[in-house]
Amino acid sequence: MSQMHTDGKPVVVLNSIWTISICGLATRNDGTPERLEIKRIDPDSSKKHFYRPLCANDSLCLSAIPSPPQSSLLPDGNIELSLQIGDVLGENDRNIVYAVEVTNADELACYVPPLVMKVAKLFKGRNLSEEAGMYQDLECLQGSVIPRCYGYFCTTVDHTQLSITPWDGPDCSHPRTFDPHVPPHPSAPLSVMLLERLGEPISTGSRIESETIRRDLLDMHDELARFGIECIDWRLGNLLSAPPSPPGLPGMPSPNHDHLYSIRIFDFEFSIRTNTPHDALNAEAKVHVDNLVYEIAYYQPPRPRKF
Repeated sequence: MSQMHTDGKPVVVLNSIWTISICGLATRNDGTPERLEIKRIDPDSSKKHFYRPLCANDSLCLSAIPSPPQSSLLPDGNIELSLQIGDVLGENDRNIVYAVEVTNADELACYVPPLVMKVAKLFKGRNLSEEAGMYQDLECLQGSVIPRCYGYFCTTVDHTQLSITPWDGPDCSHPRTFDPHVPPHPSAPLSVMLLERLGEPISTGSRIESETIRRDLLDMHDELARFGIECIDWRLGNLLSAPPSPPGLPGMPSPNHDHLYSIRIFDFEFSIRTNTPHDALNAEAKVHVDNLVYEIAYYQPPRPRKF
């Protein structure tokens, strides 16, 4: 059953967005903006690794990789979102994250919270698809430990006719010219993942607050470890505050610890599901969490120089 928002509309369900129509991502070779329509598809399976036991009683290997709970979602919906690309929120050599505005929000029968769109760089879509598969596996933790994910969307574009901002850069000149040694592909895959927008970065310099964060991070990791999740990228940049509500959606209690967390863990691009027992994963994570909490407690951003 869908939640109700304060404006009386039901809240959009995780699998109810079927198509996204995006402005600001593509431009024709003559400089004319082009709207892209991309449909939701099933992502690739999340990364998995089965460790073979060294002996019959190897306590560091389960007999199987823990299975995620069965999805509680109803059949896919048919909502069409119109999106306008906004500011760049993050970027690396594999993907770029944009803030997006839902421009047809008033026409929708449901409430859509603030969103971000993660777009794979050219020919880098496999990792994004597998990350979307991980979010799908961790549906029960969305909105409590990790962000809500509203789907993986993919299409092919004729890169000989269109420039794509995350591939070609915002300063791509028009009329467009081509490098004859690296010609554009006429059927290049464009991969997109839609997520709820989170809150502010974690503040640093507070030893008291850092201890609370430490307890929460260990409990949050325990939630992930119960599904055999390994290779979590423990960096301060991969933690954000829970989304402010409103306009974001309120947090959900975590399924095992029944706790409302004030932070979220994100970026599962290189995470894998394994058959390692969760207590062993928790012991391994403790070192990473302690290092991260030390950074939260003592890191002070550099002061601007005074001339």
